[in-house]
Amino acid sequence: MYCTGIRGQLTIPDSIEKIDSSAFSHCTHIESISFSRKIIEISDHLFEYCTNLKSISIPDWIVSIGPFAFSYCTGITGKLTIPDSVKTINESAFSHCN
Repeated sequence: MYCTGIRGQLTIPDSIEKIDSSAFSHCTHIESISFSRKIIEISDHLFEYCTNLKSISIPDWIVSIGPFAFSYCTGITGKLTIPDSVKTINESAFSHCN
């Protein structure tokens, strides 16, 4: 049921405009993410339990981060910068991250 084939860098191409909630939840081999310029919202639970995600770079066109979007991403280290474009960070968006 969980994805196991996506490894390393996940690149979301500019042809993608929306990603439904939980689409990449439990993808434990994703290490980094590159967002499409058309994605403006990080959906609910989108990367929840992506335990090997090492860093997050939120681009300056993202306006909203959904509930539990990055919860339990325990592999994240370093600095997280939220750009001014982000107007909403929903509940537990980064809960249980180390």
